[in-house]
Amino acid sequence: MTLPTVKVAAAHAASVYMNAPATSQKALSLIEEASRNGAELISFPESFIPGFPVWAALWAPIYNHEWFKRMAGNSIHVDGPEIAQVRAAAKRCSVFVSMGFSEA
Repeated sequence: MTLPTVKVAAAHAASVYMNAPATSQKALSLIEEASRNGAELISFPESFIPGFPVWAALWAPIYNHEWFKRMAGNSIHVDGPEIAQVRAAAKRCSVFVSMGFSEA
């Protein structure tokens, strides 16, 4: 039995840290680039939008309140404009996208 092959792009890229609008725009650019290079599936890292909360593992929670506020303020809605733009880019490029994001 022969299984179909799929070209996958792992978006090993940094977020524009704690800046959801800028990170979303960066994602759109990466989707376009991966599509031009033949990718059929583009996979982004966990919490790409707005960025992975690495600080949560580095300091005690009492020292992270400002970071949590910043992350909450940059978290997005699954039915919000950022994901709508990702969906539109995926459709336009005829690709599938796996997007990690922090949901508000």
